[in-house]
Amino acid sequence: MKAWKLFYINEEGQAQSLTAMGWARIVYPIGKRVSSLPPLASAGYFPVAFRTREDAQKFWDGGPIPGVTLEEVEVGEEIPLPQPLVLPLLGDGERLPSKHETWPEGTMMVRWVKRCKI
Repeated sequence: MKAWKLFYINEEGQAQSLTAMGWARIVYPIGKRVSSLPPLASAGYFPVAFRTREDAQKFWDGGPIPGVTLEEVEVGEEIPLPQPLVLPLLGDGERLPSKHETWPEGTMMVRWVKRCKI
């Protein structure tokens, strides 16, 4: 299945999670199926993507920002969205409540994401 995902291209040229940083950061190499890190997966949190390019653009409406890219990706099985969660970038891993009560429009949680862009 196809979807759209925003990535941050880090200093090493790797595409990584745009919103998950620190210990929760996920790196997405081209051509490899990538899922969540075990602590997040065991809590029911997996990679997210957007159903349409328009949904992704509505979420990222701040305009072009250096290092941020939007790509069409392949995704695995869609799973129900849990309650949004904000994780600290540093600290002891304590979960913080999200300031958002709902996910952005068009968000889908999936078992894996595969970048196809070359």
